[in-house]
Amino acid sequence: MVDSEGNTKSVLCLAIEALALATTAGNAKDLNQEVFSRAHTALVKCRDAIVEHDGQLDWREIPPTGDDYNWLLSLLGVHQA
Repeated sequence: MVDSEGNTKSVLCLAIEALALATTAGNAKDLNQEVFSRAHTALVKCRDAIVEHDGQLDWREIPPTGDDYNWLLSLLGVHQA
């Protein structure tokens, strides 16, 4: 995906930016704002956990295993979507 400035951004990056915007826009009493805020926080934590796990694999200099992929799919909630 390409933003308005011509920079390539991942779907994850765009989703985080959209949720961050949604949490600050609108009426503070808007019930959706709480949902957007929780979704934003959860998505940022998910991204950070994946980055940390990837860094640990790099640090240990080992290739990912099936367990790593299963952990990733579980973290993302792919099977619950």
